[in-house]
Amino acid sequence: MRVSSQRSSRAAELRYLFKISWRTIPRCGAPALAFLFAGLYFLFSSFAFYRDLQARQSIPFETTASISADPVALEDLRQIEGIEGISPVRRMDVELIAKENTIACEILAVLPDYPQLSFTQGGIFPLHSNMPYLIANEAAVLALGNTIQCGEAVTIRTAVREQTAMLCGIFENASAEPCVYMSYEAGNTLLPGAASHELIVTLSGRGVQGSAARALQRHGVLLEYTQGDDLQTAQLQQRIGYHALLSISFLICAAALLSERHRRELSNFSDEQTALRSSGLTAAYAIYPLRLLLATVLSGALAYLIARF
Repeated sequence: MRVSSQRSSRAAELRYLFKISWRTIPRCGAPALAFLFAGLYFLFSSFAFYRDLQARQSIPFETTASISADPVALEDLRQIEGIEGISPVRRMDVELIAKENTIACEILAVLPDYPQLSFTQGGIFPLHSNMPYLIANEAAVLALGNTIQCGEAVTIRTAVREQTAMLCGIFENASAEPCVYMSYEAGNTLLPGAASHELIVTLSGRGVQGSAARALQRHGVLLEYTQGDDLQTAQLQQRIGYHALLSISFLICAAALLSERHRRELSNFSDEQTALRSSGLTAAYAIYPLRLLLATVLSGALAYLIARF
């Protein structure tokens, strides 16, 4: 019974401490609470910009490169850090005809080991074949009337000829535009002439773009590199630094104001502490830290919700 009474007494004391701390939050002062909220808001927003920067730097993306010096060994290029896939490419603007439906699209002729796709039907095209094989995304199939299936024939119409091909795979991706691939060898057959000096490259993220470009250049390959990529990255970095600086400034102001308010409270309400201790509340010293904790949690929760939207 004694242990139970002690636990009950401690729980009641703790509840009373939280109650007093909650009710005395206004003693922090409106300016200090405003600075605390602003500091936490800019802190969360800087974290959000940092998350966006990390996502931008680590999301794989596709770009192109040009061969400036022959010969180029693809196996050596695949060993470069940050390159997830690389292939010579030929681009063909064609019309695809399936039954009574026709769409205009671009076919990319690449090596079979380049596309990293999630197939809903069929699979990748063969490297060598007497007949061209195609793989298409779901948007292309939908544009063709959504009636074509794997194993069915389609007609490829170029500016100079028509060629029958077989659809061997349907894949899903995030693109709403038709996306069609065929083997590089079949592309050279449809577009005879000089070999292409263009490469298609998948990088692991924009964070490796600069180092990959320098490594490729040493092998005689020039990676397409736009100033816009660097500009967007620089803008995100600038926002992170600006919001972090604002956060630190506001939090320092909040700490200074809270310290001053607490000093005045100790002077103006010293009799309260004496009365609380004499009434048996031995942990009265914990009211101020609890008040700061509650004010920070409340301000932080509000700042987080606003920063998210």
